[in-house]
Amino acid sequence: MSAEGTVEREAARGAEAPPGGDEILERLRALVCAQLGRDVAVAPESSLAADLGLDSLQLLELAVELENDFRVALEPEPDAPLETVGQVVDRIARELAERKASA
Repeated sequence: MSAEGTVEREAARGAEAPPGGDEILERLRALVCAQLGRDVAVAPESSLAADLGLDSLQLLELAVELENDFRVALEPEPDAPLETVGQVVDRIARELAERKASA
């Protein structure tokens, strides 16, 4: 999705609540399937590398796409690694909730 699509979606959302886990999961699933060029089962417990087969470059590309789509920073945190789909979804949801709370 282009940055324009993200901005349009965000403007349409306006003052609504930030996207929930289901919306984040669906976007992550779409990005993973696009990167791999095939449909794959993506569940919260799926390991990004072991289960989905994403290599380091694909993981970086996924992080950049998610950061752009949701306007968050997925910086590495030693205490909270991003190894599973659920961990990524939770981190994005947390970042969005924190941003909304501070607004």
